Amino acid sequence: MDKAMSLELSSFPKELQVMLELIRADHGDPLDTLQNNNPMLADIDWNSFIQLVRHHRIGPYLYAAIKPIGEGIIPEEVRQTLAMEAKMNMFQMLQLTGEVEKVTESFQAAGIRSLLLKGPALAKALYGDISLRISGDIDILIPVEKIEEAHKVLTDLGYCFIQGSAPHILEDWIRRDHHICFYHPENRVQIEVHWRLNPDMGKEPEFDVLWERRQRSNVSKSEIYYLGKNDLFLYLVSHGARHGWFRLRWLLDIHRMALLEQDWPKIISLMQKYGFVKAGGQALLLAAAIFHTPVSSENKRLTKGKQPMKLAKLTLPFIREMIEFYGEEPVGKEISRKFDRYMFSMKSMRQKWAYFTNRLYPSSYDAKLLPLPAVLHFLYFPLRPFLWFWRHYKQQASS
Repeated sequence: MDKAMSLELSSFPKELQVMLELIRADHGDPLDTLQNNNPMLADIDWNSFIQLVRHHRIGPYLYAAIKPIGEGIIPEEVRQTLAMEAKMNMFQMLQLTGEVEKVTESFQAAGIRSLLLKGPALAKALYGDISLRISGDIDILIPVEKIEEAHKVLTDLGYCFIQGSAPHILEDWIRRDHHICFYHPENRVQIEVHWRLNPDMGKEPEFDVLWERRQRSNVSKSEIYYLGKNDLFLYLVSHGARHGWFRLRWLLDIHRMALLEQDWPKIISLMQKYGFVKAGGQALLLAAAIFHTPVSSENKRLTKGKQPMKLAKLTLPFIREMIEFYGEEPVGKEISRKFDRYMFSMKSMRQKWAYFTNRLYPSSYDAKLLPLPAVLHFLYFPLRPFLWFWRHYKQQASS
């Protein structure tokens, strides 16, 4: 790889480095490295290794990679654990596929167009086998005006609406958030119904445009659709970047997609239009460093300049430290501060402007703090700064 594009990964724990060597087996270059550098396998904490695999959600893919490895390199109990969890994931993905069929067919019957964002459709498209990717829930995009109808359809199917931390008093949640959650208490499936691809990221393709460019999934015989190829790359980049790539599963998606034939000029044009060029360069730099993803002369344009490399370096602690998220925020004050700085650096000027503009609008928290009748809701605009300071003062006083 070009030294100008390289990232220093020596700070990664040995267990993580071994995991990366193993997972690169999908394009055939790690086995000799491990066999010829046996000291790399010395003093490995295999319990920590398993925890890392679980945290990064890449167990089934890793297990497929280590199947050809001879005995003695990976302890048998580690292989058995990975094999068992890969089998469990296969059943989980089959269940999710069945649920996707049921939900999309119910949406179609109600006149609701829908696009899968990840899940079985993504696994089939990028990996060729739904069992090679872990999906914990179903992410489905619909037109914003169909939210109430989708709510009724899911309720009729036995799903329960999960109330988020923000109260839904004003309709600010439609502007500030990007999805709502439902959970089925019997089959234990969670569905995230999206009306936007990302929160607080400014302009993005409208649903009708995404629908026109959709692809039909071959994950089942039902009419299941997901994002078109160029839109899919935009979404995977924006989603992973927004989470600081703290799970390697998202970078593995980028790696797998980069190995497929892509129309890079159209992808770059799309990312320029919506302000994700430096995030796209960041994703390719990280994938190249971590998975040895080839960077072609066409997509290398995304990696030019200082910003993509700067952003890539900022994510390394999130990958290394095995952080956890609660909603959209990482757990822990210090890592949260780092993440906030990273998120601000990642945004384009247009996205920063959209972020600050959104903060000027009244929120449901304001309405909860100072309830006003509907005819006086306009007063929340001039009162917004005072309510914000009042709310934060109360939070600090109670902590």
